[in-house]
Amino acid sequence: MVNHPGCTFTRHVREILLGRPLVTDDSPLEPLDWLRRLPNITTLKLTGYPVLPGAMTEIPDIEPRLGRLPCLTTLSLHGITFVTLAAFISMLSMLPDLLDLNLQNVCINDTRIENKVSTVLRIPTDILSKLGRLHLCLLENSSDALVLLLPTLLSAKLVRYPPITEVHLQLPRSEAEVTLHLCELLRRISSRLTTIRIRIGQHDVDAAELGRLEFAQFAQLRSFTVELLRTTLWLGDEWEDGLNPRNIGILLAALQAPTLHTLTIHLLVLDAPHGPGTHMSWESLDRCLDILPLLKDVRLIIHAPALDLDTATNRICELLPRAVSRGILRFGSG
Repeated sequence: MVNHPGCTFTRHVREILLGRPLVTDDSPLEPLDWLRRLPNITTLKLTGYPVLPGAMTEIPDIEPRLGRLPCLTTLSLHGITFVTLAAFISMLSMLPDLLDLNLQNVCINDTRIENKVSTVLRIPTDILSKLGRLHLCLLENSSDALVLLLPTLLSAKLVRYPPITEVHLQLPRSEAEVTLHLCELLRRISSRLTTIRIRIGQHDVDAAELGRLEFAQFAQLRSFTVELLRTTLWLGDEWEDGLNPRNIGILLAALQAPTLHTLTIHLLVLDAPHGPGTHMSWESLDRCLDILPLLKDVRLIIHAPALDLDTATNRICELLPRAVSRGILRFGSG
C-alpha cells in the first residue's frame, strides 16, 4: 500500500518501528526501499534479533535508504549488522540532523576496524555534529568494533564536538581495552555531559578504568545513575560485589562531579556476603554525599529478593544519617 502511486498518507507519518516479534523468526527484515515514500519521518527504530547475542541481522540497503530521510532526528538500531565499516560511517554522514542515536548490540563486520579508522576511511568533519543523546548497549563479542570506532568519530579532527549531553552505557562482559575506549569516548564529550547512566549488570565487567575517570572535569554533569551494585546491610556493613569489587570505584569517582544534583543507585541487596568486601563502608558513602553542596536527590532503587523493602530502607537510613538529616534520600523498588 505504501508503494501505491496514489498513497498520500505517507507524508504525514513521523515514526516507524520495524522488527521481528519472535526471536525464532530467522527471516530477513523486508527491504527498506519503501522508506523513500516516507520523507518526513523523524523517528526510525529497526530491530533485528532483540535477544540472542550471537544472532544479528544484516540490512545491506540501510545506508542508501536512510540517506533519503532528511527529517530523521532519532535512530534506534537493535541487533543489526553492518557489512562494512564504510556503510556504517556513510549512514551516519547522511543524517546531519540526527539528535538521538540508540545502538543496541550493533555489529560492524569489518576487520579493518582494528586499524586506525582515520587511515582507512575519510570521515566527514560534520558527522554527528548535532547529536545530543547517545545510548550504547553492548554485548560480548558483538560490539567491540563499535567501541573502537566511536572515539575516533568524535576526535579532534571534527569541526566541533557533537553537543552530546546524555549518555547511556550498558557495559559488555569485556576486557579492559573495551572499557578504555569507552572512557576515551566519555572524556572527549565530558564538557557538555549533563546525564550519564551506566548499567553494569551481573557480568564480570572490568570497570577499573571507569573508576579512574576524572569526574571533577565533568563541569556540567547533573545526573548520574549506576546499576546494579551489590551490597549487604549487615555483616560489617561493607559493600559487597562478588563478581567485581572494582565496580564500586565508578560510584566513588562520580561523586567528584562538582555540579552533581541527582544520584541514582540501583542496589542488589544481599542477605549474606557473596565475595570479598570492597573496603567502602556506608559511613564513607555518607561522608561523600554530605560534602556535595548541590546534591539534592539521592535515589536508591532497591532490588532485595530476600528482604522486604521496609526493612531495607529503614536499615539504609540508619547507615546514612547525614543524608537523612539533609532530606536528600529517596527510595524505590526494582
